[in-house]
Amino acid sequence: MNEWLKFIAVIFASYRLSGLLSSEEGPYMPFLYKDSNQAGIFEWLRRKAGAYNYEHEYDERGNHRLIIPTNLGRGISCPLCVGGYIGLVLTFLLFVDNIIINFFLIWLGVWGVQTFLENLTSDDAIKDAIDDVADSLEDT
Repeated sequence: MNEWLKFIAVIFASYRLSGLLSSEEGPYMPFLYKDSNQAGIFEWLRRKAGAYNYEHEYDERGNHRLIIPTNLGRGISCPLCVGGYIGLVLTFLLFVDNIIINFFLIWLGVWGVQTFLENLTSDDAIKDAIDDVADSLEDT
């Protein structure tokens, strides 16, 4: 497989997996929960890691901040942290030439591009961009 194509696939695969692990529910796994209204496996994983056991903290200016007491909980709820670890593993896989690994890297890469484009063109992203331009025009 072309090395540049594989590299770009790893970049977008890392983007997709970091968002999936750090902030999305994931597929529903009924054996993980007693209550059928519970969420998917990635939310379950973050809950087990302590990502939702947070405390609210306010500084002297009234700025709000969440304090997560466990390192694993802080790490798994941060897309940049998760992206670093995922990127490390996927970069290692760049040097393995196996048709199955190549298939998954390309599949995750395509999924990452689709997610990136969806986030880029979502109504909220477009509205935020228009609001930012309007705000900058008002400041001048």
